[in-house]
Amino acid sequence: NSRWESLECINPNMGGMTTLVPKEPTTTLYATGYTGSICGYPQSCIFRYDGSAFHIWEPFNEVPYYNNNYVGTVFDYQGYTYVTGLFRDPLGPGSVSFMRHNGSNWEYIPGWNTLSPIKSVLIRNGILYVAGAFHESGGAPGNLVAAFDGTTWNNLGGGLEYDLPSSAAALDLEWWHGELYACGLFNNCGGVLCDGIAKWTGSQW
Repeated sequence: NSRWESLECINPNMGGMTTLVPKEPTTTLYATGYTGSICGYPQSCIFRYDGSAFHIWEPFNEVPYYNNNYVGTVFDYQGYTYVTGLFRDPLGPGSVSFMRHNGSNWEYIPGWNTLSPIKSVLIRNGILYVAGAFHESGGAPGNLVAAFDGTTWNNLGGGLEYDLPSSAAALDLEWWHGELYACGLFNNCGGVLCDGIAKWTGSQW
């Protein structure tokens, strides 16, 4: 209330944890990032915090160890726990950037076939919105932004683009006054000229 308090353990060395997610209040807070350790636990990219103690998030133990494994965010949606980042595939060879866990097993997300990064996620009215540096040409279901209802994707009017596709990225999503806002490095929004920020009305940018 009036001062900082240390948590239940002190980590003398800087680990790989760089992010606290999700951004909205839930019963569980996750510390995520590159491979690291908290409270003396074996190294991982995800630790959960229940308000009184840190714990290992057991499903990530099934992910093959790799020093450069990285997790960006962890969130719950329609009974699954979704994980973004770039980490070894727990179901086969190679790496993945977006997977979900059903409580017992890892699953691929239908329609997501790219390693390009996700930078922001938002859930509103039962729909999951994701933004990042992905493109349909690379196996993503949209260009820089897309919406998911749990089964199928919507590319939101063709999504967002930039004159230099390799530099394009949607970096943040926010919901304001009943509309979706996106910002980042783009200047074409579904055929409409824009300059780094745009809103989705539900049918067009």
